[in-house]
Amino acid sequence: MAFDWATNIDPLQRLAVLPTLGDNWDGYGAPGFLMPHCRRASTLYLKICHYFLVKRLDGAQIAPFIAPCYGSILFDWAGRRFTHNQLQILVPSAMDSPLEFLKCSDGLEEEGTFRADEVNELLDWLLKKKTNAIISRDLDSTQA
Repeated sequence: MAFDWATNIDPLQRLAVLPTLGDNWDGYGAPGFLMPHCRRASTLYLKICHYFLVKRLDGAQIAPFIAPCYGSILFDWAGRRFTHNQLQILVPSAMDSPLEFLKCSDGLEEEGTFRADEVNELLDWLLKKKTNAIISRDLDSTQA
């Protein structure tokens, strides 16, 4: 049975399938994913999971959407779950290229590069307003 990219949003399963995609996997000439590239993305995902554990956050609720993207691997926090701050991380196929990010908040965008050991700073930024909203909601419910 083929992997269903449209319905399976589990980050680990998506990462596990990437190395099986050969050249032209999309029918438009996209390159396949080599193991070193996939390992780099998996290592980043483990750092993200560790961050969630240390912060005692439900990783299932705030896990990134992971997808192949023009030869890179995209980690995406956007949509209904992230209405204030949105974050995209690209893991490029060139192993000597830095990781890339795009932060969006209140109509402003910031992009740049970072090292994997700096991902916590991006996650702190992503969750700042979300965490404050959750705390405010919890305080409101205890004061009612």
